[in-house]
Amino acid sequence: MTISASSLAPRTCPYAPLPLPAPQFSFHLIHLPSKRPPTQ
Repeated sequence: MTISASSLAPRTCPYAPLPLPAPQFSFHLIHLPSKRPPTQ
């Protein structure tokens, strides 16, 4: 049963990749709106 818990931990890895792409999306959002107002 202890191994099952360990197996679940790696399976929740999807949570780790979420935070990674999250910062990238924020950068894109900030760069888009930031460049849009000044361009107009």
